[in-house]
This record gives sequence, structure tokens and C-alpha cells, in this order.
Amino acid sequence: MRFSTTDDRDDSQIVLDLDASQTGYADGLFADPSNTQFTRTLIINDAPEVDAIADTTLSENATAGTVIVAGNLVTANDDQFGDTPTFTLNTSPTDGNGDALFAIDENTGEITLTQAGADTIDFESGVTSYNLGVTASDGFKTSTEETFTVSIINENEAIIKVFLPNGDEATGIDDIAFSTELSRFRTDGNGDPIADSEFVRPNFADTFKFIDILNDTMGDEDILQITDFSILESLTGVSIDAPEGDVLINPGETKRFFLTYAPNQAGESFDEGNGLTIISNATNDPSFEVNLAGKSTFNSDISYDGQVNLTDLGTLQKPRLFGSANGQSNYDPTADITGDGRINLAELIPLNAEFSNSVI
Repeated sequence: MRFSTTDDRDDSQIVLDLDASQTGYADGLFADPSNTQFTRTLIINDAPEVDAIADTTLSENATAGTVIVAGNLVTANDDQFGDTPTFTLNTSPTDGNGDALFAIDENTGEITLTQAGADTIDFESGVTSYNLGVTASDGFKTSTEETFTVSIINENEAIIKVFLPNGDEATGIDDIAFSTELSRFRTDGNGDPIADSEFVRPNFADTFKFIDILNDTMGDEDILQITDFSILESLTGVSIDAPEGDVLINPGETKRFFLTYAPNQAGESFDEGNGLTIISNATNDPSFEVNLAGKSTFNSDISYDGQVNLTDLGTLQKPRLFGSANGQSNYDPTADITGDGRINLAELIPLNAEFSNSVI
């Protein structure tokens, strides 16, 4: 005999009356075939019911193993029949390789982020939420699915890149080497630019070096916030033209900052990998270090060879140089020993005082 239930499934009793006048055979359930009535309780095993699971959020930068829904928040009601319910992610998004983005502990119900999920989830991809569904089974019957939504939180993912005057990217090695760009002001006998010098004079600072800072992201909210430009304390002659307060650089935007090296005296020499540290909210390098290097020479060393001698006097004798002043086409600031904007007899005083001195 087979039975089907209608309306609510519930434990019930069935009473069966037999007609003793009919011919029949016992099927082994009853030892005495002469019994004309028996009673049996019908035990009905209901499927578990998964309790509602609240919608939740997840950072786009979450790492593998991050708990999405704690185990105590995934529960199921079940009758006393069947096994203890176990949980399954029935609706579970996957990556392009078919790997699940989320995992569930079948015993506790805890839902976590997989490595595939950590590698895939990105607010900027355009997928900003995921639908998940949980079912429970008691070993015999499975519940209906309980669904919920995981919304992805857009995080600031600013990426800093620093570029040098030659267009190369700063690496912390051989980045900025202060110098005197003689080629801007001097030519040789053939009219070709004079080679630049690695030395800088106190009265003619190097103000031509700069860095370009790029925020190498595209998300609208990924703003690069620079909170400090920190120059190594020992580099007292180095400065940067950054404004006071935070500097904000929008996604895809580049801002330029000029550096100055004004030596305090001759004989300075430095080469520091952390000469300049850029403190920011960049996810790739929040303390970006720029290498700074420089050497100084005497104010009278206008030949820029690291020593004061007759070569410097010869430089002063360049045609049309002596007697020139700032603003005139023949004025050469790299030959202005006193740094007063004029090249005249006043240059001879420090030249005589520093004559024969050397930093090499």
C-alpha cells in the first residue's frame, strides 16, 4: 500500500480494518494472519528549512579566506528525523575557469572568499554584487534555496609612479643626481654645448631637477593623496616645491614637483636611496623612496672641475662675459662667483681667497 500526503506533512496514525472473509496471504509483517485490525504510525521526514541570510558587503581588496558570512548566521531548522543538516552553496558564482569565488563549510555554514574570488573580484570590472544561494540537507531531503546578495565595496586603489626628467621611472637607484647644467649657458670653441658638471656651487643652486608623479589608476574614486614629502634630515641643502598640506592627484593625472639643491658649502657629497620619501595612500608603495645624489664645489670653481685654479680665471676672461649682468644675453650665471647677478671685479675677491682649494 502506498500513501501520499495533502496539505501539511505531519506524523499521523492509520488504522486498517481487514475483511476476514477475504482470502489473502500474510507478507511477513504480521505473524498471525487471522488479525483483522492493526494500527501503524506514519513517520514523515520533512526537509530542513534554511533561515533567512542577511545581505552583506565585501571589500574589493579582500584576501582569500575572508569570512563573508559567519557560521552562526547560517542556520537550518529540521525535525528529529534524518541526519544533522549539512550546507551547500547551490548558487555560487565562478571565474572564467569555472572556479568558485566563494566556499561554504558544510558543517558550520561559514561562507568564505576563495583564492579565485580574491583574484577576480574588482569593483572597476563592473560587477559590483554577487548573488549566492544556500541549501541544507538532512541526508534524505534537501531544503529550498535561501538566497542573499554580497555587494562589493569600492576601495581607493591609487597607484603611485614617479618619473624622472629623462622620462625613466624612479626605482630608488640612480634617480636624481644634482648637477650644474653648463650646457644651458656655455658653448665650446665650435659652438657646441659644454658638458654638464656633477658639481654644484652654493651661489648657483641646481633648480632644474624635477619628478613627475602619476596616479596610475582609472577608477573615479581612486584618488592619490600625498600627505608628506620627506627629505632626509642630513640633506640640508635639498628642498622640494611641494605645497603645504595634502596633495591630491586624480586617477590618470600627473603632477610635477621641482627639486632644488643649494649647497651650504664646498665638499658636500651624498648618495641616498631614501633621500626623498613620498608618503601617500598608494596601495603599491605608500612610502615611495627616490634616490638623491649630489656634490658641491667652491663658488670660485666656475670651471666646475672640483678645484680653484687658473682655469677659473680663464673662464672669467671669456669674451663679453666680464661686465655682463643678469638679463643680458652674454651673462652666464654659472660664472657669477659672488652670485650677485653681475660679473665684475668683485669676483676676484673670493677667487683669490679660495685659490688652490680642491674637493677632489
